[in-house]
Amino acid sequence: MSWNYTDFKEISKASFFGKLNYSFDNRYILEFTPRADGSSKFSPENRWGFFPSGALAWNVTNESFMRPIVESGKLNSLKFRVSYGLIGNENVDPYLWEEIVNTWGWTMRLPNPNFSWEKQKQANLGMEATLLDKRLTLTADIYKKHSFDLIYANFPVPPLTGSYYLESAVNIGQVDNKGFEVSATWSDRIGELNYSIGGMLFDNRNEVIKAGYKD
Repeated sequence: MSWNYTDFKEISKASFFGKLNYSFDNRYILEFTPRADGSSKFSPENRWGFFPSGALAWNVTNESFMRPIVESGKLNSLKFRVSYGLIGNENVDPYLWEEIVNTWGWTMRLPNPNFSWEKQKQANLGMEATLLDKRLTLTADIYKKHSFDLIYANFPVPPLTGSYYLESAVNIGQVDNKGFEVSATWSDRIGELNYSIGGMLFDNRNEVIKAGYKD
């Protein structure tokens, strides 16, 4: 006797987004992006998520008081930027929020109508500069990420339910990630030879804020 088994899963996705850009005299730049994403992987009450982001930049070297320094070639460009956004993740198997019953009628997975998107808040502060007739390029970034509603696809149901083999999909974790990155590149020419030398310094730290029912 032989058995043929086919696993068929239907998934629907939809996204809507817009972008607003504004620049004043090429000195102050504003960008705002609203985004809505929908996925059938989550329960009907939580299929849609709203994930906006925004950024602001200041081109310091386009200010009139910076003109003498720019014309001297000592400082060619200097920009400061800040950004903040919310990101959603739906990289999970479909139907995890639904109940699963085996062939004997026993419940193997409890339904969770509150199962929804995994989310991440991210803030960034950065600087870009070119100096010495564009031979030296500097970039620096400080960032912080807060991931929450992390997805645990096979979370064991507590014993208070009277069973030790039940599981469910839940949003239960939180992780903080912060750090910085600094890079420098020197580009020049010796005779007919063009060369470039660069380096980077960075640090990244992760902290698990929540990984279960208790904070």
